[in-house]
Amino acid sequence: MSSLFITSANEQLYEDYGYSFFHTFPKKQYDLIVYTEDTNMSWCPAWVKAINHWPTESPELFRRMNELKTTHTSSDYRNQPWRWCHKVAALRLGITLYSLYKAYDSITWIDFDTTFVNMPNPTEYHNVMSAYNKPIVMHDRTHRLINYPETGFIWTNSHVYMPGVNEYVSIYPHAPTYMVNLLYDAFLSDAVEQTNAGHDAYQIGMLMRGPLSKYFGNCSQEGIHKPHPQRYGVTKSWWVHNKGKAKYT
Repeated sequence: MSSLFITSANEQLYEDYGYSFFHTFPKKQYDLIVYTEDTNMSWCPAWVKAINHWPTESPELFRRMNELKTTHTSSDYRNQPWRWCHKVAALRLGITLYSLYKAYDSITWIDFDTTFVNMPNPTEYHNVMSAYNKPIVMHDRTHRLINYPETGFIWTNSHVYMPGVNEYVSIYPHAPTYMVNLLYDAFLSDAVEQTNAGHDAYQIGMLMRGPLSKYFGNCSQEGIHKPHPQRYGVTKSWWVHNKGKAKYT
């Protein structure tokens, strides 16, 4: 089984906590692609499979991000939709391209503030995720203050197509590709202008509980009621989602 990990990053994030991500990533078993807005990418290790400048590939979202910066000046990150444009661009580019060519059996989004601890081999990893029998797996949560999923980790199966959709005709033949393009369209529209709606997790949550509900698997287990379910779900022994700066664990 072959598995690709994708993330978005920049030099500032690398200085804050990215060293841990690169230092612990299981590079002998998994491929990694980094999406960045930086033009100078010298901070990225040479072993990374590819480093893509996402504003070049998604100029319309880059323009939208700059617009949102001028209209959303709140200090609350949940009300800063521009902040999540990097991730939205990387999700769309990575999953659409590499699913289309079936280059990998699975594609995983992982936040850059992650420290890898004890990753299974790619076959075991794929089998654990495939056991949910859904083409998209992540940590959902029903915490009383947070009614949207935790999206620091998103696993997608490259080979499961939506029923009734012809993979050779449809632009978005399977659920992961459909999800990331709906998410992308939402960030280009005014859908992210409402309070909290500019967070990628909020928008993914609406898809997860709406038009794509039957395609999502939840791996939170007993952590579903917690604010950070990754600490309790099936991935808890594989990595630590550090949730921000200075986490060189």
